[in-house]
Amino acid sequence: MARQKLPDVWCEGAMTAMHQPDAGTLRPVKTRRTIRTVIFVALVLGVFGVFSRAEAGPGLRLGFTDDPDSIFIGAQWRVPLGHAGSGYFMLQPGLDVSPLVDGPVDFYLRGTLHFGFMIPASRELWIYPLLGPVVFYVNGDGFDDTGIGLDAGLGFQFNQFSVELWVGLEDSPDFTISFSFNL
Repeated sequence: MARQKLPDVWCEGAMTAMHQPDAGTLRPVKTRRTIRTVIFVALVLGVFGVFSRAEAGPGLRLGFTDDPDSIFIGAQWRVPLGHAGSGYFMLQPGLDVSPLVDGPVDFYLRGTLHFGFMIPASRELWIYPLLGPVVFYVNGDGFDDTGIGLDAGLGFQFNQFSVELWVGLEDSPDFTISFSFNL
C-alpha cells in the first residue's frame, strides 16, 4: 500500500480520517495524555532512579520570620535537577503556615519555590545558595493581603538536617531562618 501524503495542518477532520479504512497511512497525533505520561515517567526516573535518597525527598521545617514576626511550620520537597561538577542543581518547593503571629496578624500562609545549587564542603556537609519566588497570604484584624515576592538565601545541610537563611528581595519577609529535617 502506498503512503498517503499528509497535510501540513492537522485538524479535526484528520483525526476522524484515521478511523476510516480507506484513509491510508497517517502519522499518530500526540495527545495531552501522551505528553503527561512522558513528563511523569521522566520525573519519576529523575527523582527516584538517578539520584540517591539523600538528594531527593520530603522534609519538615520550622522557622522564624519577621514582617510579620512569626513562628512557622511547614513542609518541603527537594527535587534534584541535574549534576554539575561535584554538586547538583535542585528545586525545593515548600509550604509554610504560621498560626503564631505577633501583632494584628492572625494567620500567615506562604508557598516557596526555591532553586539552589548543592555544593559539597565535606562528605556530610553541603552548602547551597537559594533563589526563588514566594507567594504569601496574610489574614489579620479586618484585612486580607496576598502578594508575590522574591527570596535569596544560603543553606547548610548536615546529613538530613538543614539550616536556611532567606532574605526578602521583593515584597516578602525581610529575614527568615528555617530549620528542616529531610526524611
